[in-house]
Amino acid sequence: PQTPNPKPQTPNPEKDLNFAVDWSAMSKKDEKFTLAKFCESIERFDDMFKYTLEGLELSERIEQADLDLLTSACRNTLAPRRKAIRHLNSKEFSSNSGAREIRGILEKLIVSITSSTRNIIQTKLLSLAKGVVERVTLLKLLSDLQRYDIEVDSENKIAYTKLAEKEYIKALAEAEEGLSAVHSLRLGLSLKFAVFYYELMENKKKATEVAKKAFDDAVAEMSDKVELQRESNSYMQILKDNLTRWTSELEEEENKHSS
Repeated sequence: PQTPNPKPQTPNPEKDLNFAVDWSAMSKKDEKFTLAKFCESIERFDDMFKYTLEGLELSERIEQADLDLLTSACRNTLAPRRKAIRHLNSKEFSSNSGAREIRGILEKLIVSITSSTRNIIQTKLLSLAKGVVERVTLLKLLSDLQRYDIEVDSENKIAYTKLAEKEYIKALAEAEEGLSAVHSLRLGLSLKFAVFYYELMENKKKATEVAKKAFDDAVAEMSDKVELQRESNSYMQILKDNLTRWTSELEEEENKHSS
């Protein structure tokens, strides 16, 4: 007789670490971050997010690596849910009651993630962030979280949109004051802000202004740079492509109005 297949076991990240780790030499904070990184490697992103927040709660100081982990945890937990909601909002699903129920569950999960992240940033992390890169990273993340709330809460869209714009303006002001125009964080923030104006506020003129300033400022500094970071180059190209398209769209609209 065949032996029945054993029931699959749900991995437990606290027990499944199969690489050498000296737990006795670690602080509680570092234990949480180690677990978070392991969870990321096995794509258990909800656990990654959980351990990252727990590690940050235990932190008395923060480093950029900690904030990169938080940013990655947010992205990994939110991206598939945001993508699923976009599918559920399509014509094929919008009239189905089951799809609406699933969408409601996903929206609550997204709000839970954005709320808990926003809370720890505002109540703890910003006060611990001493460097401009750390502060801009947190302010950028706050802006992005507000934008994600807009996507899932149409009733408060106007209020959330104003809050998101305010957060982006604050983040970009600090970035422009403290970071080089070719810094990847500043360029990425400018790109996000421009796309926010274009997609969510449907303000092509503002989007173009933000993108053009970021691109022109970077070009003005490039003569002093031997080589740009690969990420900065990528942002520059996207900004340039968006500027070309948005400027063309604005010109077409102006021609229609004048004819």
